Amino acid sequence: MNGRTEVGGHVSGTKGDAMEFAGKTALITGSGAIGGLGHATARVLASQGADLIITGTDPERGAQVVEDLRAAGGESTGTARFVAADVADPAAVRRLADDAGAVDILINNASLMTLAPTTEQDIATYDAAFAVNVR
Repeated sequence: MNGRTEVGGHVSGTKGDAMEFAGKTALITGSGAIGGLGHATARVLASQGADLIITGTDPERGAQVVEDLRAAGGESTGTARFVAADVADPAAVRRLADDAGAVDILINNASLMTLAPTTEQDIATYDAAFAVNVR
C-alpha cells in the first residue's frame, strides 16, 4: 500500500499529504466569522490554492475573514471574496449562485442553532432554523 486513495480519478493522500485545490473554486456558506468552522475550512482550502467565495450575513465580519485569509495566504495563489447572503432567503441563494458562477467545491456550513428542545421552540424559531439548516 502506498498510503493513497483514488477518488473520482484524483489521488488524495492519507498520511499527511496535502490535497491540491489550485484552480478550484470553493463556496463556503456560513464562513463570515473569525474563528468559526467556516473560517477554519476556508484557511485550509486557501492554503492549498483554492479560490474562495465565503458567505455570511454580516459584511463587516466577512471583510475581516477575507483580510485574514489574504494575510495568511503565504504561497497560496488563490483568491478570496465575501458575498453577503442569507441562506434562509431563497431569492438571496439564487443571487449568490448567480454571483458565484461555476463552483467546484460546495461546503454548506451555515447553520442556525437553537438551544431549546424542539418541543419547547416557538414556530418562528423552528421555521428559522429549518430554513437555514434544511431548506
